[in-house]
Amino acid sequence: MEIVGYAFRLLASQKNPYAVSYFVAQYFCIVVAPVFFSAAVYTIISVMIGVVGRKYAPLSPRVILWVFIVCDVVATVVQITGAALVGRAYSDQEDPDTPNNILLAGLAFQVFSFAVFVLCFCVFVYRARKVMETGLCVFSAAVMVATVAVYLRTCFRLAETAEGLLEYLSTHEVFFGCLEFLPIVLAVYVLVWWHPGRWLVKR
Repeated sequence: MEIVGYAFRLLASQKNPYAVSYFVAQYFCIVVAPVFFSAAVYTIISVMIGVVGRKYAPLSPRVILWVFIVCDVVATVVQITGAALVGRAYSDQEDPDTPNNILLAGLAFQVFSFAVFVLCFCVFVYRARKVMETGLCVFSAAVMVATVAVYLRTCFRLAETAEGLLEYLSTHEVFFGCLEFLPIVLAVYVLVWWHPGRWLVKR
């Protein structure tokens, strides 16, 4: 899905960068794709809690799984709505501040909810560090790297939106490459190399 989003971005750059249809299509695909990845991370941590022990986690596996997935879905819907309105505002040469604030609210909520998840993950790993085997500790570190990479990408999106479209962050591709594309590539690579199926087995 993310590749499709970048394909639409390339198409827009070649044909019409201000076309609402291209903007919404590329934004939808690029924003929604990592949500599935985040859901995978929530699932991994939920299963890990079941393997290591519920007593070490601040929240139950079911709560972690469903609360944070719902938060991501809500944040994503708000972001896509805001992005569509921003695209239409620029296309119609109207003031984009209000729709941009909607987009900003969705991103801010996602950054907050993901930060809470990272905190829960850290608390769990800290409490369970003495009972986890070496391999599971290494796997936990790998999942943390992937999680931080996804979080970094979300924070970049927030900073870019807060600055406003057509500003420095949104007009320099190096930031997109280093803070949007590479974090997801890193996260995918880490979880492919340290596949959960190899480590999340009840002892």
